[in-house]
Amino acid sequence: MKRIIAALAVVILAAPVFAAAPGGMTGQLLGVDGRPVDGYRVVLVSAQGEPVATGDTGPAGEYRIEIVPGEYGIGVVSPE
Repeated sequence: MKRIIAALAVVILAAPVFAAAPGGMTGQLLGVDGRPVDGYRVVLVSAQGEPVATGDTGPAGEYRIEIVPGEYGIGVVSPE
């Protein structure tokens, strides 16, 4: 069963993600201990709360999501 990482999602959802040009968004996901997390799914959602794009983290916690210009919320889903 997958679960949303609530504490991280709440902090991230507090600030919308803005996309200015077609292309992608990259980042690194770290755990509360500051170490990278592997195998998590980063989800961008529309203003209506619908998922619009996803990216999975790699061994160093890195991810890339292809997006079009717009304003998005962001969440994280654990691999479990």
